[in-house]
Amino acid sequence: MKAHLEKFLTLCYGRLDQGEKIHGKNYEDVDLYQQMSEELVDVFNYAFLEYVKIQNLKKMKEKLIDKN
Repeated sequence: MKAHLEKFLTLCYGRLDQGEKIHGKNYEDVDLYQQMSEELVDVFNYAFLEYVKIQNLKKMKEKLIDKN
């Protein structure tokens, strides 16, 4: 589990570093309330889509089990 977390954090840091190289530190001058609100909506939508994928996988699994 710790290895997965380490890999995840490495990916997160890499994305942050890449973003700063491309865009600079523009995030320091933005409306944080607006940005955070939009990011929370994005996180919610992403979580919902992951839930939909899980439900689809569950249906696929049930169909495979029924075939056998």
